[in-house]
Parts: sequence; C-alpha cells; structure tokens
Amino acid sequence: MGNHIIYNRCNCSTNINNAIDSGVNIYGIPFNEQLPNIGRVNKDYSFTIANTTYKSNSDGVISYQVENLPSWLSFDSSSRTFTGKPQESDVGSFEITLIGTDSTDQSQLSNNYTMMVSNDTGLYLTSQALLYSELSKSGQTNGNGGLVVKPGDKIKIQFEKNLFKSYSSSDRPIIAYYGRSADRSSLPNWIYFDGDTLTFSGTVPYVTSENAPSIDYSFSFIASDYYGFAGAEGKFKIVVGGHQLSTSMNETNIVNGTIGSKIDESIPILSDVFLDGQPISKENISDIYDQDLPNYATFDKNNFTITGTFPNTSTTDNFTIVVKDIYGNSVELPYSFDVVNSIFTIDSLKDVNATRGQYFQYQILKSYFTDAEDTKVTVDFGSGTNSDWLQYHDSNMTLSGITPKNFNSLKVEINAESNSDKESKSFQIKGVDKKIVSSSSSSSSTSSSSSTASASSSFGSSESSSSPIAHKKSNKNKALAIGLGVGIQYF
Repeated sequence: MGNHIIYNRCNCSTNINNAIDSGVNIYGIPFNEQLPNIGRVNKDYSFTIANTTYKSNSDGVISYQVENLPSWLSFDSSSRTFTGKPQESDVGSFEITLIGTDSTDQSQLSNNYTMMVSNDTGLYLTSQALLYSELSKSGQTNGNGGLVVKPGDKIKIQFEKNLFKSYSSSDRPIIAYYGRSADRSSLPNWIYFDGDTLTFSGTVPYVTSENAPSIDYSFSFIASDYYGFAGAEGKFKIVVGGHQLSTSMNETNIVNGTIGSKIDESIPILSDVFLDGQPISKENISDIYDQDLPNYATFDKNNFTITGTFPNTSTTDNFTIVVKDIYGNSVELPYSFDVVNSIFTIDSLKDVNATRGQYFQYQILKSYFTDAEDTKVTVDFGSGTNSDWLQYHDSNMTLSGITPKNFNSLKVEINAESNSDKESKSFQIKGVDKKIVSSSSSSSSTSSSSSTASASSSFGSSESSSSPIAHKKSNKNKALAIGLGVGIQYF
C-alpha cells in the first residue's frame, strides 16, 4: 500500500460492562485525540497513552489491555506503551481495541481506535536545543527547557516552522501542527495553541503559595505529515512559582581543551542565575551540586570553580551544575567538555578578500585555539615584494597593511604550538578591485561600505548565536573580531 492521508478516528461501537453507573467511563482523553505516533517502515516504534485515557467514576485505578494488535506491535500494560518495528508489508491503517478495567469493581470499557504505518520517511525535530533557544525569547528559563513565570503572567510562546524538517528522502510535506500536554492529553484550560501561528498563549494560573516550590507544566509541540497523527515532537515546560529562579544561560557552554591539559573553569552562578529578576546572592542559595561531572574534574561549590586535568584521549562529556534556592526551586547550567588532540578548534580557515589600494586588517581570533592562553602563535607569509606590504602584530594577533594596487594573492600560514605539540593551518588573501559607483549613487556607496564592514566582522566572529556557547579555559577570554571594510570572507 502506498502513501496516503488518513484521519485518526474512533470506532464508537463501545462495549461497556456495568460502566455507566459505576466504574470506568469514557470521560477521559480519547486515544485518537492523543495523536498516536505514525509508524515508519524499518524504524523502531514507541507510543505511550495518557493514564487519563479512561477514568473511573469511583476513583479506582484503571488498567489497560489492547486486543487485535498486528504481529509487529506489542503493548505493555504497566507502562501503557506500544512498541515494535513495522516492515513494508505492514504499511496502511489498522484498528486496535483498547480495554480499560476499573480496579474497584472490575467493570470494563473498550473502544476501537485507528493506528497507521507509512512507508514515507517522514520528518524530525531539528534540535531540542534550538527549541529551548526559541523558548528563551519569551523570557527567562530554568536552563532545562522550562520558561519561568509567576502566577497571573500573560504568556505568548511562538515557535518557528524550521524547528521541524522533512527528511530529504521524504515525499510528504509537513501539513499540520499541534499543541498538547507532554503526556499527549489535552492542554490545561488556561493555555491555548494556535496551529496557524504556532503559538502557545494564555494567563498563568494561581496554583501555588508565595513561598512554595514551583510547579512544572509540561507541553508537547507536534508536527505531522498526516492529519490526526504525530510525526515528530519537541517538549518544553512552563515553571510557575511565587518566587522565580531562572538563568540567562540557555545554551550548552562548551569548554574546549587539549588532552592532558589543566582545567580551571569558573561557573558564573552569581551573575547568570537570578532570583525574582535579580542576581542571586549566596544567602539565597540552599544547595549547589554537579550532575554527571566526569571523574577527571572536581567542582568546588564554595568558589564555584571546576578544576582537574583533561584525560589523555579525546572525549566529549556533558554535565550539569544545579543551583537550588531557599524556596525549593532549581535551575540547571548545562556544560560540555570537548577534549581534542588538536591545538585548533576549527577544521580550516576561510580565504579573505583585500581591496587593492585600500587598508587591510584581519585578526586571528583566540577562539580558533583550544587553549589560547597556553598557545604560542606565529605567522608566516613569506618575504618579497608580494608580501612586504603586510605586517603581523603579535600583541593582538592582527595582520594589517595597505594592499598594493597590483596585488593578486598571498598564502598566510598560522603556526600554533602548545605543550610541545605543533599544528599549522593556512588561508589565502585574495586581491579584489574596489567597486566603482556613480556620483548620483552616493547613498548606495555608503550602504555598500557599511555592508562590507559588517561582513568582515561577521567573518572574524564566526560563531552562530544558535550554536552552543564555546568557552576557553577561562571565561575571561573574550575574542574581539576587527573588520575594517576590506578583510572580508571570500566566497
């Protein structure tokens, strides 16, 4: 069976055994409204139904069983989870029977629901980190995908469509977006999702006392290539409390290092963690601890530093620093050690343009090196008439000079040495003519010059705001990119 669109539906021929006056009833969250995941050929499948799919009239516990399952699919009653791995022969829709049994009187309710398998490869969430980054545009977060708010706040969380993408091998577009609670049940009545603008909005309820710990509400942002089913999802939280503990650190902080080098990293707790909108003080911190910190490093909770020695093998280790306040709230500061057997943090250097007859300046950024403070940098661009116009300033690692009018190109080699290791990378400076504009286009000339300077600065500072934050061994190493209109990235 080929690709197709199918609307999720419930077969309402409900079988109820003594379930009207007592026991289990249908006023839960129907299975079909939970947007069951689409099965994909040769891909592992998993879908967990909400524990409120059926409810008891007498406050009993509902247990679930499923009948009429295809051979590839199984259901675990204890976790309420479907699992399996469909094959090409399983493509299409099929009906299952969901049975709920009330523990108080063994009354039962059953309904038939539709599930499906597609042979289209479908779609995916581009990055949970990108979702968190977009969430942070709506306010302060807890460092772990939670927007921190107070009761009575009006919220508006808008996501971009580029959070989801179809696989290159997919033939189906993304046709629908949904908002649900994280367990796929309906949204609480104080928040609304607009599938056209991809916006969650509402007014935060008064659900906790002023000094009680915050309450987390978990949500799911879903995209699909079939109506009524889920193709991919991203999850986030709204954290509601009388006191708001938050952090401005919304992305993973990467600490670069070379094998065998020392670790000395300061954690900016007193500047990047906030209580009720103000930098937190030590007096309002009840506890600080690390999670998953590798054994080659040690966290000192008194002076907020991590020390140690990187291992003798390349590795990437993720860990978290958790900060708790006196009201029972917590934030997480995400970190990652990126240990490499390399002096450089980049694979290659891009070529740059130099406008003939104009002043040229190009700075070698400290962020190019895993340990800039312990790295000796030298530059080689030869000698002779082709290079005697160019000078290297060791104090700020800058190349500058007046580009000759007959200049074509020059190879520049950057040599780095750290802990007896040596490594080199090179790039080309390419001569280009100055753009000539008419006198009647003076406004355009100014705009062009401004744009060029911006491009130069962009090249020198190549780290994207949506990428993880890269730190050297100390947060004090803030590299400044200098671009004066002529040292621009070469395309």
